[in-house]
Amino acid sequence: MLLLLITVCSGIIYGQTKKGDVMLSSNFGISNSSISEANSQNEKSNYSFIDQRFGFFTNENFIIGIGFGRSRYEERTTNVSDQINSQNFEERLQNYYFTLNLLSSITDKLKMNYQMDVRIGRGELELNQNSIFGQRTDKGNVINNELLFRFGLMFFLSKRWLLTIDYGAFGFGINKIEGRNGSPDLNNEEFIASLNPNSLRLGLSFLLGKKLKSD
Repeated sequence: MLLLLITVCSGIIYGQTKKGDVMLSSNFGISNSSISEANSQNEKSNYSFIDQRFGFFTNENFIIGIGFGRSRYEERTTNVSDQINSQNFEERLQNYYFTLNLLSSITDKLKMNYQMDVRIGRGELELNQNSIFGQRTDKGNVINNELLFRFGLMFFLSKRWLLTIDYGAFGFGINKIEGRNGSPDLNNEEFIASLNPNSLRLGLSFLLGKKLKSD
């Protein structure tokens, strides 16, 4: 699995942040996985997202942010023995974010980043099933809400360039699927504790804003 996160930020974080500074970020991520079981089934999935976020410094180490974006998840399962029975699931969401970030200096160039991320997702899904009895398609509306806590590092390559990394996500999620054409509604609540490779996020940031002394 591979998750690539690219972030472009405006604001001043290199030890010179203050109340009123602004951070603008654009994030993009992709992950893929494949599972094969001998004489059983193959499963392939991919996930991608893109979002834009705006952060406001209430002091030099605390950021309040909002954002919006889109995400897409697709999963395809095929039967190894007959190649007839298959299932394709796709979910597309419009996401809205509210974030809180607390920064803590380790050295002049390295900071801990503690993040609380609230995501409100709205969208639709489509499930296509093929079997010896024919094809069936189910569609539904999706409500996907999450409260997640993440921990990471920010390393400043210079006063304008920095690398970010975080691994793992912990929190709580509420998912609801509103079926169409007579399909039943589904509700699910779950605690989230993810430490799989898919939760690894890498970032490259560029800082814009007020003129730095060394610029």
